[in-house]
Amino acid sequence: MSSFKTFFATLPRDPLRAVIVVLIGGAVLFQLLIPVSSTVARVAMARFHLRSSSVVLWQLMQIVPSMYSFENRIWLTDAPLLDEALSEPPSTTGFYINHYPTRIMTYGDQRRWLGSLERPLFITLRSRYQGQDLVTRFKLTSYREGDSNHVRAEALGKRP
Repeated sequence: MSSFKTFFATLPRDPLRAVIVVLIGGAVLFQLLIPVSSTVARVAMARFHLRSSSVVLWQLMQIVPSMYSFENRIWLTDAPLLDEALSEPPSTTGFYINHYPTRIMTYGDQRRWLGSLERPLFITLRSRYQGQDLVTRFKLTSYREGDSNHVRAEALGKRP
């Protein structure tokens, strides 16, 4: 118990430690509010879609552990999926991703495959939590620059 007291007693003299404690406390509070606040849940879902209201908010959200209780699903199609299709989406092209479904286009082995596409590919992301849905659509096109293949992601539809 004395080490606990010592830790908190040093906070006024160690601003970095104080900042870390505040960030951890904020992350815990945010996590606890997700089940009881639809606004907080929506903010948490938005980070999975790269739709946070600001870069600073998105950066702060990175210290909050990802929730596995969100249903994050992704579909890869030749044309954008309409909202009507999401009620009975094609099962052969969809799959679940625990968190950060946009990682398919932002990093990893998939980028190499996406960079070799000869025609546009459409990605539809849907996150669900306690009756809330968040849907984001992207059009991906590949292009060559120098010796490298690259992928351009264009968000489709309205953004918050």
